[in-house]
Amino acid sequence: MAKTKGSLSQDADDNAVDSFPIKTDFKQSRQLHKGQTKRLDSIHEMFAQTLASSLSNNLRMVIDIGVTCSDQLLYEDFVKSLTNPCTVYNFTIDPQGSVGLCNFSTELLDAIIDRSFGGQGRVKTSETGRQPTQIEMSVVGKLINRVITNLEASWESTSAIRIANVALQTHPEFIQMTPLEDKVHVITFEANSKGTTGQLHLCYPVHFLDQILPRLAKDAPTKKTRKPAAESDKRASLDKTKIPLYIQVARGRLALNDIADLQIGDVIKLETQKNDPAVVFVGDKPKFLALPGMQGEKRAVQIIKEIAEDEEDIHL
Repeated sequence: MAKTKGSLSQDADDNAVDSFPIKTDFKQSRQLHKGQTKRLDSIHEMFAQTLASSLSNNLRMVIDIGVTCSDQLLYEDFVKSLTNPCTVYNFTIDPQGSVGLCNFSTELLDAIIDRSFGGQGRVKTSETGRQPTQIEMSVVGKLINRVITNLEASWESTSAIRIANVALQTHPEFIQMTPLEDKVHVITFEANSKGTTGQLHLCYPVHFLDQILPRLAKDAPTKKTRKPAAESDKRASLDKTKIPLYIQVARGRLALNDIADLQIGDVIKLETQKNDPAVVFVGDKPKFLALPGMQGEKRAVQIIKEIAEDEEDIHL
């Protein structure tokens, strides 16, 4: 018999109940312990870094992505948090055969769509909450492909998984990943670029994590090796990252009528002087001044100065 909580008076009946009932929520499954949570967060921090590099390279704009929340909750609560319409992709995780979800916030999608079609990657408040058109969904399809590729690569060091059967769902009530009363683990990411902030959510059923928890604990890095391992992972991801770079040797401006009248042999007067240095753009940012020339049979530039951040607007 359990020990009595509180104290009973001496006059109490000998047959009185000697314990009070304790509330128990049988829906609550066991929580990840601290070491497993850290390992899970480490996997998704690596995913955030590689996805940020991939998007920055593709969209030619600086995007920063980081993990803001990692929590376990009822699947019912996660579904209720989704907007309607939503942009959620469900997918199968092999070889376990579990189903996961990836949810894009409207703000994040609109910014990526705007940038993909030549905009500045910003969102108008009046446009939030709308469902993307068929043409815009082709951009979103390429986005989810990059997400899946980077997610598989991030899990590689712990458990070789393959993601298949990716399908779009736009209505929360039709998303069937697991029973509503089951527990899920949700990782929330925040993506930031110039003037825009949006969120990305990854949702895993806890029974999927249960199958790999022993491996998560076994592979968890120790305090002595965690920092070198993290630096090695970052270095490996950076070595594979390609950033667009182009050189502006000269520049000038013409009226549209003058451009329409241009013919072969015409001479255009430029604003740049003969001995002015070229401008090296990294992504869409002017970062260096350089002298153009040749290296062997290939054109090249020699870096002579770094452009300070407060001077970038001068060279745009």
